[in-house]
Amino acid sequence: PHIFFKMFLDKLNEPERISVYRLDDAKRNLVNCNAGNLVGVLNHYDWCDDRQMATGDHFSVFEVIVTKGYGPYCRFNHGKIQSGEKHPYVGRWKREESIWYSFPIDGYWESSRSGSLPFSIVLRYIDSKCNPLDTCNIDKAKLIGELIK
Repeated sequence: PHIFFKMFLDKLNEPERISVYRLDDAKRNLVNCNAGNLVGVLNHYDWCDDRQMATGDHFSVFEVIVTKGYGPYCRFNHGKIQSGEKHPYVGRWKREESIWYSFPIDGYWESSRSGSLPFSIVLRYIDSKCNPLDTCNIDKAKLIGELIK
């Protein structure tokens, strides 16, 4: 029976590859940063836009290897924890279609930036394909997925 338990634990500890996105300056890595899935980043942009808050001017894509699973989500602001407790796990938080991740320094993850576009290009592309005011972020995320392929 113990071999099955070991196999189960090994399966839990297999590295997972994910793609995450963020609005940034196209220079930073993910250390002490938050990122999300496409819908999450669009929801974040809408939230900031509604409040006339600044966001990054580039839409960046990162490939991440999560090496030891997920822990509680931490919100970072300028590299400092704003909410949540320090731990080495990739944090994950899901709300409806949005998924958010936190990447602590010296955590159980590795990443590389796989691309970055000025966010103005992304917004123009969405505008050219649909009426952004009448289109939900899930559909906009699909359009961005086409753009970044």
